[in-house]
Amino acid sequence: MTADLEPTPAEQILIDAAAKGEVVDYRVGDKEADDPANGEDWGADRTLRAGIIYALCVDTRHEWTLHAKGVRVLGARI
Repeated sequence: MTADLEPTPAEQILIDAAAKGEVVDYRVGDKEADDPANGEDWGADRTLRAGIIYALCVDTRHEWTLHAKGVRVLGARI
């Protein structure tokens, strides 16, 4: 299902951080811009496809590793 998905630059940042157990923070530091109610306006640099997260979590892409801390993300639209 997701094996054919190629990650966008924003998704690759998440994949790399998840391997290290790090939090990825896509927030821009502006209270209004970071309000999830405005998430519809967030661009590709703050958008993650659920299929990519699924593949990362259930190991459908064996080259992607997931730290025991899991996927930790702030300020992204999924």
